[in-house]
Amino acid sequence: MSAAYSDNSPLVSVITAVLNSEKLIERCVKSVITQTYKNIEYIVVDGGSTDRTLEILERYRDKIDILISEKDKGVYDAMNKGYQISHGDYIIMLNSDDFFTSEAIELSVNTILEQKADYSGAQAFIIDQDSSIKYVYWPNCFDKAAYIAQNPCAHETLLVSRKAYDDIGGYNTKYKIAADLKFELELISRGYVVAKVEKPILYFTDGGISSNEEQARKELVEILADYLPIPRSYIEGLILLVNKGVPSENCIKALSDQSILRNLPVEVISYLFVNMYYKYMKELNRHSKKGPLENFFSKIKIMLKRLVK
Repeated sequence: MSAAYSDNSPLVSVITAVLNSEKLIERCVKSVITQTYKNIEYIVVDGGSTDRTLEILERYRDKIDILISEKDKGVYDAMNKGYQISHGDYIIMLNSDDFFTSEAIELSVNTILEQKADYSGAQAFIIDQDSSIKYVYWPNCFDKAAYIAQNPCAHETLLVSRKAYDDIGGYNTKYKIAADLKFELELISRGYVVAKVEKPILYFTDGGISSNEEQARKELVEILADYLPIPRSYIEGLILLVNKGVPSENCIKALSDQSILRNLPVEVISYLFVNMYYKYMKELNRHSKKGPLENFFSKIKIMLKRLVK
């Protein structure tokens, strides 16, 4: 599928990691080979499937530039294999149970080139197992606020320059669920410039490996601790607030401690004290009597005034 590089059509490597996905892999492959953007190198890394996955892939062998099938150490190991053998000027991942819109790559490339960015992120349709759209996942924070807001966008909407991939070194395989978040936060911490694609380019099937909530929470705390110089118990409390709207004791302690706040990036403080406040204001309006939420946000108002002074 690939062709020579030109200034207006750089080579894009699309990498699919797959294992025993006979029901959905064909849909995924078709979404790549029918892209309106043509200068694509398509790489499929199979982890040793024992169902009909490889049989289905063989039907499209002439459209797949590189196909390898061997045991791996998990999805991020497979993604790293694909990245390491790729030749593209830009790289994007696509899981086997998800699929692109027909203009996904073209929109992403054009946006990066127009804005002279290092990578792009976009909206995504979140779908259920029968492909019905549940909602649209909008890009979130592409600055240091992501150190607590977490994933700026659906990972498979990220079209990233080879320079950035080589600098970061791919995915940290010690993480089994959240290595994509670690990669995204490294893009931010290293100052790479993002361009936002203002429409959905991906259909993401809800219920993947990141749906393992307990393990994901543990990895979240460990990853965010690399960027937030505060006790991990406080990080866990802040995550609980951001993800669940629950102001735990550790969360309140963190936000009440001026020495802790002084160690946080201003973008993180802004997200916590402004975005989260308005996000959960509707919860306050549901309660006629004072309770934990109202008391919590009363404290936030006081701390906001202190920060403004």
